[in-house]
Amino acid sequence: MKKIVVILAMVAALLVGCGAPQKPVENTAPNVTPIACVHPESDNSYSWSYNSCVDVSKQVYSITVQVADEIVNHTETNASGSGSGFVSGGVGFASSSWRMWQDGKGILPIQVISMSPEFQGVAVGDYILLKTSDLKAMALPNGAQAQFICNQDVEILSPVENGQVLTTDRLTYELDDCRMASPEFIPVQP
Repeated sequence: MKKIVVILAMVAALLVGCGAPQKPVENTAPNVTPIACVHPESDNSYSWSYNSCVDVSKQVYSITVQVADEIVNHTETNASGSGSGFVSGGVGFASSSWRMWQDGKGILPIQVISMSPEFQGVAVGDYILLKTSDLKAMALPNGAQAQFICNQDVEILSPVENGQVLTTDRLTYELDDCRMASPEFIPVQP
């Protein structure tokens, strides 16, 4: 009988910790405080020094975009492609004539119309490749405008030797996991 009481007490304690489901709460302050400093991953067989870490941000970015390419047919959204570009001193160039959707992520060439808050390295008027997890974005026609909300994602250039110390020149930031703020968009004006 004593074992049953102990087991019931343990189950009750576990259930109290679970609590009721919580609905989203109103965002009353910017989420700029990093949630954690996480150990960086590597794209090759080398690893970073054991104490290397990068901050993960909770900041949400709101970006209004204009689609900057033409989708010829819907089979293109599964196509592989390649593109190139560069940014130097705030001036950038990219060339792309494709969209891509693979493994739940899409790449959409866009021009930035507005953004809040500012995102280092991206300015209004820039052409960028937007990484989206929203399939609806692949159906936007060329020239259409839409609103997205995005996370900041840190990308890390891989180490070239085991135990390498992570330095800031190996970090780059991008907008990732972008979703359309609503299914509404402004079509191309004739």
